[in-house]
Amino acid sequence: MTNHFSIKLIPFLMLVLSGSSLWAQTTRDSVKNIGNENIVVVKDYQPTLSDAVKISNLPAADTTTAKELNLSYKIEPKRTETPFNTTPIKPVKIKDDEIKLLHRGYVKGGYGTHNTPYAEIYYNALRSKEFDAGIHYKHLSSTGAIKNYGKTDNSINSLELFGKKFTELGTLRAGINLDRKVYHFYGYDRQATVYSKAETRQLFTGIDGNIGFDNLSHTESTYRYDAGISFYGYNGKRDFGKTGESNFAFNGTIKRQIADRDASADIKVDYTRTNLPVDSINGKNTLVGIYPRYTFEFPTFRLIAGVNTEWEANLNPKFHLYPHVEARYKLASDVLMIHAQVTGNMQKNSYKSLTGINPFTGDNVIPGNTNNKLDISGGLNIKLDKEILFSASASFNRLVNAVYFVNDSSSALDYTTFSTVYSDADVIKIKGELIFERNEKFSAHIGAAYTNDKPDDLAKAWFVPAVSVNLGGYYVMRDKIILKTDMYYRGERFAAAYDGTGFQKIKGYFDANLNIEYRYSKMLSVFAAFNNIGSVQYFNWYNYPGYRFQVMGGATLSF
Repeated sequence: MTNHFSIKLIPFLMLVLSGSSLWAQTTRDSVKNIGNENIVVVKDYQPTLSDAVKISNLPAADTTTAKELNLSYKIEPKRTETPFNTTPIKPVKIKDDEIKLLHRGYVKGGYGTHNTPYAEIYYNALRSKEFDAGIHYKHLSSTGAIKNYGKTDNSINSLELFGKKFTELGTLRAGINLDRKVYHFYGYDRQATVYSKAETRQLFTGIDGNIGFDNLSHTESTYRYDAGISFYGYNGKRDFGKTGESNFAFNGTIKRQIADRDASADIKVDYTRTNLPVDSINGKNTLVGIYPRYTFEFPTFRLIAGVNTEWEANLNPKFHLYPHVEARYKLASDVLMIHAQVTGNMQKNSYKSLTGINPFTGDNVIPGNTNNKLDISGGLNIKLDKEILFSASASFNRLVNAVYFVNDSSSALDYTTFSTVYSDADVIKIKGELIFERNEKFSAHIGAAYTNDKPDDLAKAWFVPAVSVNLGGYYVMRDKIILKTDMYYRGERFAAAYDGTGFQKIKGYFDANLNIEYRYSKMLSVFAAFNNIGSVQYFNWYNYPGYRFQVMGGATLSF
């Protein structure tokens, strides 16, 4: 067994030794080529083929793993300087919601130049949910003289009583007024003619009253209405004549919703009887009118459509029908509003209304009706700022039987009186006004108007100024001193000549007034009024100048 192991070991040793010899030789002479040396391979050759590796296109799950890291931060605080300048904010004044104390009475009185006493008294019930009632009295008179003109003595006295009763159904109201006015014809040359005060005295007395009921405050009612009757008795008395007039009128309004829109109708019955001393003329004049309306309301647009139907019952009965359309459109919310209107109506010229405008009328004052046949108007309101408002408008009226005052040439007296004359006319008016209201302590306004009045049968529109300007305002200083001013300009006017051949021009004028009031307390104050500061002599009516500079001082008291 030993020999056999040895025999097998010998070839192995020989191979190891020969390998060592070859490695050594290659190391020593590595640059030489092996040449044609024979290499004997002991093991049989076995060829192998490697497997192909193909990249797969199929999706596979994400086999990546993420390890959560626990991080910690440490922020070092550091102060940053930020400069800031504060501006003090004015405190907001909050109005007191408490009910303010009311006073029952208020008295205002004074005395001025031209022997002018003035007194006014109010006395009213306190705040109540059941009723309201009061009384008001006023007196103003003057006996001043105007150089080269007759006696100007005049006085105004009025007494008013009124009351309201609040019920669950609505409000019942009633009132009565008493008026007494005295004027003197002073439109004559006192150096050439002398009249006593009794000869030129003209007295107007009147009583009027009303009673009515309405439920307009009850908005939940299906029908809302307001109905009432009124009356007056009026007299004009001179030494040589007397005119009397009586009136009775009913006025009513009814409203309700139709198709979720406002619908209404006004009803009027107005009866007047006038007794004139001229040729025993007794005039009866009645107007009956119905005025339905329907309102279309949209977010920025409002349209009111309807008609005016009026029946004129007098010596020449007539029926009149007028369209009535009102439109209002708001642009840019409340900043700009445009309005327009097309309408028409009848206007009653009574003896009371005419002598209220011109108290120096004679016997030839003939009442009548003016037919406002066509009335087209439009305008706009612009809110330039929260404190500034501008408004402008223009209108055109076609009037049938428009009334004008004219110098009465039929009078044999030396003092000037006036009568009425009627004529068809076209009237164009353009108006504009600018109002600045800062707060409750300051306000100012200026307005101007241009009138183009063209009567068909007259040379001029008698006593109608073409241009008029008004401006004024008030200022309150520390709730103690109140300054008010009122200034106005009236352009030239025209009066008919007595001989009927032409006209006479009445110059335009400018008048300025100033009122100062000092409030000593909430109950007591004193005032001073300065009228016609420029001491301008101007004429409201032909040959009837007004007073020049006037001053009045007085006080007020609440109790």
